[in-house]
Amino acid sequence: MNLIKKMKSNRASTVLDVVTGMIILTLFIGILTTTFYQIYKYNMAIRLNAVAVNYTIKILEDIDKMPYEEVINELNNSLKESYNIDDNYKVSLDIQNYNKDDASKEDIIKIVTITTNYNGVDGQEQYTVRKLKIKER
Repeated sequence: MNLIKKMKSNRASTVLDVVTGMIILTLFIGILTTTFYQIYKYNMAIRLNAVAVNYTIKILEDIDKMPYEEVINELNNSLKESYNIDDNYKVSLDIQNYNKDDASKEDIIKIVTITTNYNGVDGQEQYTVRKLKIKER
């Protein structure tokens, strides 16, 4: 009998404990959900960037293997098919001769710029790399 009286007298504090516990639980769930979302978002941004870097590296390695005379802007026409580039990525090449401003210099260096545009987690992203292609003798 004594135990029942104690439980009845502590009823309000028990309800207060439950409500307090629910509030604390709700706060922690909100914090954890936000944290997991940020981790997921960061992870996806890294994965998308890794794919862009992978396409760029493959193209640069193939340009290294090509003869100097074949490295021209017309390579843009076959990039998508040659490297199976996903529709979400737009890769473009810009190839310029180093001596474009001064014809008296010998044509032995080309500046290759590869730009990869893609839709990232927070909008449009761009990855750009420049490289020199040197004529071998």
